[in-house]
Amino acid sequence: MIHIGTSGYNYPHWWNDVFYPSRLPQRRWLEFYARHFDTVELNVSFYRLPRKEAFESWYQRTPKRFSFAVKGSRFITHIRRLKDCKEPLSLFFDHASPLKEKFGVVLWQLPPRFKFQRERLEEFCVLLSTLPRSKLIRHTFEFRDESWYCQEALRILEKFNFAFCIAHRAGPPFIEKATSDFIYLRLHGGEVLYGSNYSDKELKQWAEKIEDWRRTSEAPRASARGIFTASAKPAEAHPPPLTYSPNLPSPKRLGHVDKVSGRQQLRRIPFSHSSPSFRTGHSAKAGKIVFVYFNNDAYGFAIKNALTLRKIVHIDPII
Repeated sequence: MIHIGTSGYNYPHWWNDVFYPSRLPQRRWLEFYARHFDTVELNVSFYRLPRKEAFESWYQRTPKRFSFAVKGSRFITHIRRLKDCKEPLSLFFDHASPLKEKFGVVLWQLPPRFKFQRERLEEFCVLLSTLPRSKLIRHTFEFRDESWYCQEALRILEKFNFAFCIAHRAGPPFIEKATSDFIYLRLHGGEVLYGSNYSDKELKQWAEKIEDWRRTSEAPRASARGIFTASAKPAEAHPPPLTYSPNLPSPKRLGHVDKVSGRQQLRRIPFSHSSPSFRTGHSAKAGKIVFVYFNNDAYGFAIKNALTLRKIVHIDPII
């Protein structure tokens, strides 16, 4: 199964017929979004813990098979830095409990200057796998300091069947590694963080990889530095024009700010396989569940790219 969506949905610059119709009130944006996508990544929970009533509202306003990825609290990842987190974790999952079966994944995004600490990661994973509500949920970790890109960290995630978040962005090395029987992919923009448009060619390359992940029942092993590399072509003086869906505006409508300084060509390296089964009973033989979220939204690219990728992988329209 493949879930494709965006990181957040409540963006004013998507309004006025960019994505949301100009006559659609903001209070109905989520319902409109859920007519086009079957999942969304909630960022608000990173900055503050929403009340249970907010989670209940999100549950009620979305279709039966809709799925939420919820970003873990920065109090846990950035202030406590995974230490002594039993009480804040219990509070977090208590507030999010109204999502019920629509609670798909928790994303734990670690700070960029937080160095790898084996014991702290392992203790946190033990806590996640034993707390009553937490142990029923999928978990993924996005590391933003290179010290975490090591076999020891990946082995811990494999041990608990937690996913290594495959994050494509400018800056840190891009590493593809599956440590569980689901894949979590965040597309931040390959050249300008949060501001790069993915071309149709690039999206077709991602679609091929997503299909490979969906079909395989086991996880690819990474080398010491990963199994996926990217090589950038020289910057183009005049990047190719953007192609928008009928419901989206021309680049001029978005300010025509195209800061893509070059196109990344993804080079695939063959991999072998091994992975445990998912704790909630998902059969490994059925292949992997793949979650994909676009976070390259500085100029409205995320919504356009997500709609295009859904078409490329032949996901039927929800409407």
